[in-house]
Amino acid sequence: MYYIYIACGISLLGAWCYHYLTKNNGYWEKKCVPCPKGAVPGFGHFFSMYLMRKNVFQLGEEFYNEMPGRSMVGLYNAGNPTLLVRDPELVKAVLQTSFASFNSNGIEVDPQLDRLGAKNPFFLVGDEWKSSRQLLSLAYTPGKLKYIYESINVVCASFVKYLNNKVNQGNGEFEIELKDLYSKFTAEVAASSAFGVEGHSFSEDEDGTFTKIGKTIFQPTIIKGIKTMLILFVPLVAKVLKARFMPLEVQQLLVKLVKDMIKYRNDHNVQRKDSLQMMIDLKKSGTIDPSTGREYDDETIIGHATTFFIEGYETSSVTLSFFAHLLASHLEIQQRVREEVLTVAEKHNGITYEALQEMTYLEQALYESMRIYPAAGTLFKVCTSNIELQGCDGITCEVEPGTSVMISLAGMQKDPEYWPDPEKFDPDRFSEDNKQARHKFLYIPFGGGPRACIGMRMAMLQIKAAIATTLGNFTLEVSPKTQLPIKLNPFYFMAAAKGGLWVKIKPL
Repeated sequence: MYYIYIACGISLLGAWCYHYLTKNNGYWEKKCVPCPKGAVPGFGHFFSMYLMRKNVFQLGEEFYNEMPGRSMVGLYNAGNPTLLVRDPELVKAVLQTSFASFNSNGIEVDPQLDRLGAKNPFFLVGDEWKSSRQLLSLAYTPGKLKYIYESINVVCASFVKYLNNKVNQGNGEFEIELKDLYSKFTAEVAASSAFGVEGHSFSEDEDGTFTKIGKTIFQPTIIKGIKTMLILFVPLVAKVLKARFMPLEVQQLLVKLVKDMIKYRNDHNVQRKDSLQMMIDLKKSGTIDPSTGREYDDETIIGHATTFFIEGYETSSVTLSFFAHLLASHLEIQQRVREEVLTVAEKHNGITYEALQEMTYLEQALYESMRIYPAAGTLFKVCTSNIELQGCDGITCEVEPGTSVMISLAGMQKDPEYWPDPEKFDPDRFSEDNKQARHKFLYIPFGGGPRACIGMRMAMLQIKAAIATTLGNFTLEVSPKTQLPIKLNPFYFMAAAKGGLWVKIKPL
């Protein structure tokens, strides 16, 4: 009799689990929204992501390509309804015109576990998000960026010295992995502009402090991939397992670094025109943080300084590595960019802030690189209030609060309907005439609408400075170490090439 009770209990538990995992089956069919086959109970259409075989970048592109011509596609993620929008007008509605109904990125970070990550505006909502964005926008005005460029220029000089040393050691050329190389560059820029210190990123012996921090947070591994996946898509499990986006030791190190710098500046009356000083001045003036109703304190300053570092370090180094790889793979385009760099630099007596604004072909090539390899290939928004979406093909869907909405940049930006010969690297796609002829929301590597990346102009500035400095002094050739065709690392939520992107660097 005892065994019968156990068997019944197991059967009931199994039946409940099956019901829970399949309770939303048929959700999209009832709404008359096309839904691809192949959903696995408990995992939905994202099964391969949970097995760490593909990342969300790759899946988004696959889902986008699976149903061409459809304005929207219904999916299931771990049983939860997810709506993929393919129509650029629907993308515009989600990101901009109907922002009030999609104003959350839908990712919660536990401040008890991630005291610094929780301050990042990407994870914030409501007044906290508005306050954080307002503060960050003050640091990215054209006037502030022009001043920050002085620090970037110093980093560029150190960068050239580092590469020249490598060339000399290699008897005229050397091989290097591009993500590793440009992570040093962005780490040094972030150290200088966000923390007001030298990061020693170009040390010959070992990585500098900020490069180590960046690698600890972002370098792809299967353990980090699992943690990030849980935080992004299974937050309840992540909370139970106490999964942190930012390791505790990194948080403690950053807290100490910022506190030491604040104390040093206050004790020695040091003033710098950087983002850290801006926040120190807000604290001294007694300015009220509208998100908390309290004056700015050290904790707020530390959180925002960390945001500057994270925003400036990873996405820019990812973008730089793929951009440099494409230039190394297309020598005629590389040479055309170089000729523009050298001509404009001669006119301005160097690669100045003003010179970079005139390098239009460099900018076109960068835009085209981000079309092919957006750093974040998929965006997610969460519906916060009922709204009806109507696609160009007549499909209408009443989107309910809590529904996740997915936008595949990787799919949309290589859709042959909008981009002829989409795999071709062609900077002329971004001539002024061609840009004006396209729908604005077909190309959104920095997102769009009110929650578009606030650091876009800073990212563009340091990326253009890094590439202009590289091509103004060196040539790039693809190394045989690069695994072609490029396959993305499934352990990472952004773009990362399996085996790395290797080049040979030679002086001009």
